[in-house]
Amino acid sequence: MGKKLRTGNLPLDGKSRKMTTADSRPVLACDLPLEGSSLEKLHLSVEVSLCSRESQSGENLEEGNGSDNSVVTNVEPKSSASSKCVLVGKSITFCSVVIGVVTFAVIFTIVFSQLNNVPDNRSPTVEEVKAWVLSNNYSSRQDLSDPNTPQFMAAKFMSSGPYGILSSNNEAASKWKERYALSVFYYATNGPKWKVLFEFHRKTLPTCEWFQNVNIDHGGVAAIGASCSSGRVDTLRLVNQGLEGTIPTEIALLEELRILDLQHNNIRGTLPSEMQQLTELRKFDCISCTNLDGSLPSWIGKLTLMKTLGLTENKFEGSIPKDFGKLTDLINLALDNNLLTGDLTVLNDMGSLRNLYLEENGFTGTVGEAFFENLDNLETLDLSDNNLVGRVPINLFSNGKLRILDVHDNLINDFPDSIVEMQETNLEFLAIHGNPIENEGFPSTIIFLTNLAHLDATSIQIRGKMPDFLGDLTKLTYLFLADTTFEPGSIPESYQKLTNLKDFSVKDSARSGNIPAWFSKLSKLILLDLDSNKLAGPLPEALPENLKFLLINRNLLTGTIPAGLINSTLSKFQL
Repeated sequence: MGKKLRTGNLPLDGKSRKMTTADSRPVLACDLPLEGSSLEKLHLSVEVSLCSRESQSGENLEEGNGSDNSVVTNVEPKSSASSKCVLVGKSITFCSVVIGVVTFAVIFTIVFSQLNNVPDNRSPTVEEVKAWVLSNNYSSRQDLSDPNTPQFMAAKFMSSGPYGILSSNNEAASKWKERYALSVFYYATNGPKWKVLFEFHRKTLPTCEWFQNVNIDHGGVAAIGASCSSGRVDTLRLVNQGLEGTIPTEIALLEELRILDLQHNNIRGTLPSEMQQLTELRKFDCISCTNLDGSLPSWIGKLTLMKTLGLTENKFEGSIPKDFGKLTDLINLALDNNLLTGDLTVLNDMGSLRNLYLEENGFTGTVGEAFFENLDNLETLDLSDNNLVGRVPINLFSNGKLRILDVHDNLINDFPDSIVEMQETNLEFLAIHGNPIENEGFPSTIIFLTNLAHLDATSIQIRGKMPDFLGDLTKLTYLFLADTTFEPGSIPESYQKLTNLKDFSVKDSARSGNIPAWFSKLSKLILLDLDSNKLAGPLPEALPENLKFLLINRNLLTGTIPAGLINSTLSKFQL
């Protein structure tokens, strides 16, 4: 015959139709098996001579219309030629259906495999990685098209090494996704020029070993790099490692991330909105990232498990979003050193706050009697260098937990003098300097702050005498009363009880009389600043043994310089 029936000639719609070879003559049993099809595996016993006779007679075989569509495997020699060929036609119909089903299954498998790009135990090609990333919406097509993007470079990285193998297994796919996300982060922050890699981004290591334990301050140890819990990345800590660039949207692929600590790097741009998907995040610290900008995103309020949010020393603008009030578990909030404005009422119901740093912004509003009254757990509150008006928030003195209160350099003009004794006060640090406080007399409220170690009242306009009662605050290590408008007078004798003092200044405070000899008893004193007063007489023969800085210039002193002072180890001596 010379020509064989090919699978492309088979009917596809299952209807009864004539089947012909390429030269348009009827299909005969002798044309079997079909080349390239599974019909080659069928063994139909058909007499060749019969087919030859039918071919010569020119009769066409048609597909049978009976109900019996089973394959005939033996044709009796005594049957008529036409019935034999009809049975062969039925067999061909059945087999064409089988071929159609098998072909569809094969094509579906191939297409599915191409879409998901799941090679079997081999490193994928870059194109396979890109196809996988696109099919899972990890990155955009545009980002994967440019060889200079972090996404393309990460795809190239993932196409090499033993840990880039693609898999449809859920756990393996999740780990692959995390590795890809970290690779994108590496390239987005100029990874090749980081100070130290700490095993980060090594092809030969599993992702959960992309870190090293490093000794940190106060004797602790921290894992620097990417570390895991239960096989999933939960910490990315790269403090002061020279990162430079942006936080990529792929950071959201680290679904189990709990700690993201990028302090003291050069991170620029806005925070990607995809970060709101990091619902397990407990700590996000980008203190001194220097160039994060834009508004504080309201979606941060969705990260309700957050305990620490540090965005100090960046370039954020605008007000604090109302949605921040949803962070009811937040313990530490640092927004200092930005360009923020507006009032602070949104924070009043964040009762879990312990440490709140808002200094060096442009916040406005009034500090009244009920200021932050619901923040019962505050331990540190820094409101310095803003535009707040009102009063020193003495209502916070007695919350029993507040240790540090800094309101210096605002527009506060009142320091209420409460006669109610404060119980359980633990305030250790109070800075009110640089405010236009114009009280008549130094507020005796301070006498109740028995744990006070730091008091800075520089440049306030309080009238009256320099307070004697400060001598009873014997835990003071730092006392600055410089540039004040106290009545002229001597340095109070009661201050000799302040034996823990290390820094003492009454510069430009209208002090007169002699320099007290009892200063020599303050053995811990390092700085003594008596500059710009009217102190007279000779210098004392003895000075504190640990004194390093002595400033006594612009006074009315006379006499000779004691030998002990000449031979002292002072670092600075202004006479």
